[in-house]
Amino acid sequence: MPRTLEIKASNPITEDQRYEALKKINSLSDLELERLSQLADSAKARKYLTSKWNMLKKFVL
Repeated sequence: MPRTLEIKASNPITEDQRYEALKKINSLSDLELERLSQLADSAKARKYLTSKWNMLKKFVL
């Protein structure tokens, strides 16, 4: 059943970027989404994602 998600952003450009990112996330499998959710719940994981983004990107992309 479709649900609505409110997107909060500081400006319209950021709102569009968040919308597009959420559209991509919506296409993930249940397992992938659950794993991303676990990472989002972890302050340590979020900090790592931010501080080590370039290394992560080179490793997986």
